[in-house]
Amino acid sequence: MQFTTDGQAFDIDSEDVVQRLRGHEPERLHQYTVTIGGRVWPVKQAFSVATGLPHHRFRSNTARRQLTRLGFKINEEIN
Repeated sequence: MQFTTDGQAFDIDSEDVVQRLRGHEPERLHQYTVTIGGRVWPVKQAFSVATGLPHHRFRSNTARRQLTRLGFKINEEIN
């Protein structure tokens, strides 16, 4: 899937995301999470690792939108 975030073009698929998250540990969970590879991830961390963009270069709604387009289910944590 091709998309542009923060002026940078990306061409990744769901398997790329799974591969790029291997070897990483989920950080503290926040309001929005995504399940990838049987693990629950904060959406911003998953998107950051998948794209290489630092967290501060995008908003969580961008991460949620693109991860959903890649076929991942977004969950909302109720704290």
